[in-house]
Amino acid sequence: VDLLKAEVPARSRCLLECVSNLAANEMYRRDMEDPENGAMERILEGIRMIRKNADFLVVVTNDVSGDQGPYSEETEEYRRLLGRINCALAGEADEVYEVICGEPVMVKKKKLRNTAIDGFGQTVTFMEPLKKVTCPTLDLILVHFTEIEY
Repeated sequence: VDLLKAEVPARSRCLLECVSNLAANEMYRRDMEDPENGAMERILEGIRMIRKNADFLVVVTNDVSGDQGPYSEETEEYRRLLGRINCALAGEADEVYEVICGEPVMVKKKKLRNTAIDGFGQTVTFMEPLKKVTCPTLDLILVHFTEIEY
């Protein structure tokens, strides 16, 4: 799926499931000569495009780097790619949760610092992080993005 071609209606609520599958699909695209080159940038650019239109976006991903073992170089490249994407998403997200045995555990949450009314009469919140996230090792990451409150 090419996220840049996704049609996202304005003010929509979106669920992107699952970044781990998206990363694998990007690595093996047949419409490109070297699909691994730029895969992370394409995925992040697509997610940012969705964020522009969506009022609320939840991104689901997995961490595949927690276990150790002799893997092929191809598998290791996939694990590195997904880890870099997850770190970038966690850095940009308003909220990050680790789901452990079905229970969400907050890893990061931004708090309200200031509000203002934009040119369209909507209340816009300006956020600041409570806690810096440094590439956590997670079984499952739920990343929430929102910037506008109505």
